[in-house]
Amino acid sequence: MVSQILYGESFEITETRGEWQRIRMVFDGYEGWCEGLPYAERSDSDLFIVTEPFLTENNIIYPLGSHVGTKQQPSQGVIQTALLMINAPYLWGGRTFMGIDCSGFTQVVFKANGVSLPRDASQQVHTGTEVSLVEAQAGDLAFFVSPEGKVTHVGIVLDDHKIIHASKFVRIDQLSPAGIIDPQGVKTHSLFKIKRVQ
Repeated sequence: MVSQILYGESFEITETRGEWQRIRMVFDGYEGWCEGLPYAERSDSDLFIVTEPFLTENNIIYPLGSHVGTKQQPSQGVIQTALLMINAPYLWGGRTFMGIDCSGFTQVVFKANGVSLPRDASQQVHTGTEVSLVEAQAGDLAFFVSPEGKVTHVGIVLDDHKIIHASKFVRIDQLSPAGIIDPQGVKTHSLFKIKRVQ
C-alpha cells in the first residue's frame, strides 16, 4: 500500500484493467491502483467520490477515512487536530487514526485545517517558507533526512522544543538542532529543515 483514499474524497479514473482502476486524487494528484473501491459518480463533474468509510476484503477491514477536525485558526487548529491522533499506530501508506505514516499524518492534519499538502515527505519539503529552529513556531513542519541525505520523515513542531510525528505510533518527542530525541535520549532522526506552510 502506498497511500489511502479517504471517505468522501474525489478522484478520477485514468485507466481500468479488469477489476482494477488507476485513480488520481483531486486533492493532491497522488496516483495508484485500487480494486473493489466503493464509489459513485459525482453529478456535478466527471469525477468519482468514495461512498463508504470501510472496505472489507479477506475478512480484513480497511479504513477508507474519517473526518478528524474542522478549520480553525491556522496553527491552533493544526495542533488541536494533530493531538487527536496521539497513539494512532504507524502504517506505511496509512492516512487514518487506524494506521498512519509520517507524511500521511501531516497531510491529513493540515487538510482538516484547510491547507493542501502533497502526499510524501520528499514532496512536502518543497512547500512553504524555510525558517530556522530558533524561529520555529507550533504548527511548522520539520523535515528529517537519511544518512544519504534523502528526506524521509516529517513531523509538526510543537511549543517547548517538542515535535508530534508518526514513528511506530503518533507520539510527542523532543526536537533539538540535531533532530528528534526519544525518551531514552537517543537521536532517532536527523533534522534537515523547518518549513512554515501557513
